[in-house]
Amino acid sequence: EQCAALSATPGATVVDSDAWQEQDVQVVTPLLQSGIARAFKRVKVTHELLHTLCWRIDANAFEVTASDSNTLKGVYVCGAQLPNKCVPNTVDTFDESFRLILYASVRIPGCDIIYNTYTNLLMGTSQRQHELRLTKGIECTCARCSDPLELGTHMSSLKCPKCANGFVVCLAPMRDGRGGGEWKCINCAATMVTDVVKQLLVEVGEALLVANTELLAYENLLAKYSAHFHQNHFVLVEIKQNIACILRAVLMNPMCIPGKDLLERKLELCEEILPLVRAVLPGVSKLYGIALYEYLLSYMELAELIFEDKEVDNGALIFQVSLPIYSGC
Repeated sequence: EQCAALSATPGATVVDSDAWQEQDVQVVTPLLQSGIARAFKRVKVTHELLHTLCWRIDANAFEVTASDSNTLKGVYVCGAQLPNKCVPNTVDTFDESFRLILYASVRIPGCDIIYNTYTNLLMGTSQRQHELRLTKGIECTCARCSDPLELGTHMSSLKCPKCANGFVVCLAPMRDGRGGGEWKCINCAATMVTDVVKQLLVEVGEALLVANTELLAYENLLAKYSAHFHQNHFVLVEIKQNIACILRAVLMNPMCIPGKDLLERKLELCEEILPLVRAVLPGVSKLYGIALYEYLLSYMELAELIFEDKEVDNGALIFQVSLPIYSGC
């Protein structure tokens, strides 16, 4: 099974990478200078051995948030051996004593395998696989990674430049994590040059850095790149999340009186993101719960504004608020 095995070898570690340099300065060199090697008689403690051990710890570690909001790394032997799947059937969390708690997010029959995920599920296949190779040293061949349409989510699909209704998908992804591979339209079979796909992804990445939490800049990016990517493409999802985050901060500001336009925009974004979250992380999950909570909160605030403006009566207000609760769950 695919898992970050404790016996993994650091094949993905790149000397002179940022992670390697950080380990060398903060862990490996101080340990060697401490004289710890003299305490081991049967094992030769070398520079390479310590880097290998650091990589194995990182590959099997979970990120744990401390009470002061700092991020720690915790190695949980049983948890680290769970196979990866990009549509998992569990979610994990940590209690105040840093114990790993694994919850079934969906009903799991007794004969089924328990899966966790070790990557960002809102990334595209090539990017998820690249991250898993780099951080965990594993190759993921789950159903989602093996499907060019990503189980119908189209999170890596581009709009076809040749036909109106076609989408270009990666039939044979490369290992670079930047969109390399064979790209072909599933409607008209037109091909797209790999370098064009790579350049688009690089361009969006650079534009996101320049946007620098500016709402208008993100909205302009979304409008611009919606002409190139499927509406569920992971780069558009990232832009939508950034817009939603800014709107959240604005709407939570006690000095701000939320207007209908902001609330309607927040609802629109939530309605686009919620089904996607449900598809890649089915069942009960914190990510879906937060997104649903924000959707309902914005919906209630908008309904109150509509009621205050006398656009609806009491009966219509109750119906409006109740409808999304049933359709969204």
